[in-house]
Amino acid sequence: MFVLRKLLKVLLLPVFFLLLLLKAMIVAFENLTSIVIGAMVFLIGFGIVYCIYSHRYQEIIIFLVVGMIMMAGMFAVTVVEGICDTLTEMIIDL
Repeated sequence: MFVLRKLLKVLLLPVFFLLLLLKAMIVAFENLTSIVIGAMVFLIGFGIVYCIYSHRYQEIIIFLVVGMIMMAGMFAVTVVEGICDTLTEMIIDL
């Protein structure tokens, strides 16, 4: 069993390195885009308040859709990062 586990670890080593590379790229992406995403969230909130103030209720939907797409993208990145962490831990625990 010991030899089989070591063989499996050696076979999963390229996958392990790819997961580490993917996680590093995701963390770098999050760090680089956090300022831009924060500014966009601020502008979307300001746009919604402006649309309510100027009685342009149809344009609020556009801001809400853009905000929801942005939040869904950030959620997807977080989920992929969690999956990478889980798979990396499972490979280490073998």
